[in-house]
Amino acid sequence: MPYEPMTLTTADAGQLLTLQRAAYVAEAQAHRDLELPPLTETLDELITELVQPAVTALGIRDDTGRLIAAVRLPA
Repeated sequence: MPYEPMTLTTADAGQLLTLQRAAYVAEAQAHRDLELPPLTETLDELITELVQPAVTALGIRDDTGRLIAAVRLPA
């Protein structure tokens, strides 16, 4: 079954932040830098970004509703 992208909102911020951090762990380890911005971004910072009209956040959820992919795009 193909998954359809959906618009993410501030209600998705917690799952989005968890996914983002998980995605960047290997990158941080490879560069020996745990201070990469995607790893240090706070929930409040992410929420502030998500409410900006110039930002579109899209995500894909699996059959259980878990966020498995996401992208943030400038409008």
